[in-house]
Amino acid sequence: MTTTWCYTLTDLVRYSGAALDFNTIHHDAPAARAAGFAGVVAHGMLTLGRVLAHLADEAGPAGLAACRARFRAPVHLDTPLSLTAQDRPGGVDLTVTCGDTVALTAEADLGPAPPPPAEPADAPVADHRLRVERGPLTQLARAVGARAPFWYDTRAAEQAGLAGVPGIPTLAFALPAFGWYPDEQPGSGARPDPVADSARWACSTGPVVHGGQTFTYHRPLVAGETVRSRHWITGRTTKTGRAGDLRFTDVTQLITGSGGEPVVSATATLLATGPA
Repeated sequence: MTTTWCYTLTDLVRYSGAALDFNTIHHDAPAARAAGFAGVVAHGMLTLGRVLAHLADEAGPAGLAACRARFRAPVHLDTPLSLTAQDRPGGVDLTVTCGDTVALTAEADLGPAPPPPAEPADAPVADHRLRVERGPLTQLARAVGARAPFWYDTRAAEQAGLAGVPGIPTLAFALPAFGWYPDEQPGSGARPDPVADSARWACSTGPVVHGGQTFTYHRPLVAGETVRSRHWITGRTTKTGRAGDLRFTDVTQLITGSGGEPVVSATATLLATGPA
């Protein structure tokens, strides 16, 4: 199966507003060039969100078990993108090209939910209570082009066996930005900020980009619930490239339900090239 599409600046602004991710490289050409890009680049999670949402359109909201993705090259505006999906036992291998360049590769596993993960022993660097609201969920689904009725219609979600409208498969990454409310928190703390938090966790004063992302799904996140989201720093490595040192930081997130049961576990790999 092959699918093609293009992004416009409107698509990027719509996703920024839905995910509350206002990194300037996604809407401001001078800022993108200052960060080393040829121009404005699309959010990696916009492309991954689109690809996984379309896969879940067919597999169902609980059909995805896990995903492992790498963002290999920037996605530019008004450049044709092409998705190729190759079935394999237990899942699908996905490749997105931007022009002639491979921009994203992902392995999506289909089937029953995997066993819950072990929690890291260290104290989390972030610990929030997040409210899953239907309005932001549907805005995010529209921003990535999710098509199935269960993303938007309560009756369709119930027919799919869910207690409410589900979030798209990449919701866990975006939820801290728009699901945080001060009265839901057990103590004081700052509101999550995707751009500032990424720079802080990557220990960088310069540009930080998304290098890779994994998700493991134990059940769908659905509208109406309040969940706990914790983040840990689980890895740091440095590699030397043509442009100098590349610093990789793995940030692992675990979302649990009201009874403490695992809902989604995920790891984002942040890539920093600027000063530490």
